[in-house]
Amino acid sequence: MNERPRRGRPIAFAPVTMPAPAQPDPVAGLRFTIDALYGGTVLIDMTGHNPRPLAIAFAGALRRFAALGGSIGAADGIRDYLVVYHHFFAWLADEVPGVTGLNDLRMIHIDDFASYLEQRGKSEGRRYVMVSKLINTLREIEADRPDSIAPDHQAHPTGALHPA
Repeated sequence: MNERPRRGRPIAFAPVTMPAPAQPDPVAGLRFTIDALYGGTVLIDMTGHNPRPLAIAFAGALRRFAALGGSIGAADGIRDYLVVYHHFFAWLADEVPGVTGLNDLRMIHIDDFASYLEQRGKSEGRRYVMVSKLINTLREIEADRPDSIAPDHQAHPTGALHPA
């Protein structure tokens, strides 16, 4: 006998289970791999980035972006974020040595990084993409750990971060 429903009989569906709410990221590693949905495995190595607490926060955000249901599914997208992080942390080390963690990072630093990219010959479109990736990362960090971002970062009604 087949299992198709017959006329006049209600169809029963399996109960829907809701996933548990996301917990703050407990992993503090700076070197790990991400199995992307598309494009294979990507090695994430942020061990050379300082300040370490900021690098840990950025690495955790990248892992969450690439997790099942996250906003990045392709290995190339993960690598794009990683390239931006490398540029940003190199710039921080050279230009803003006083930043030691999330609470020291200010919107002026993001603006100065955009100016640095312009001086390095990055096109307006490329600068926009790179700065957007930084802002997306800061949003993800704030979503995972509320009140971890400096007080001058306020959520605008449009969702953009801007100085208070």
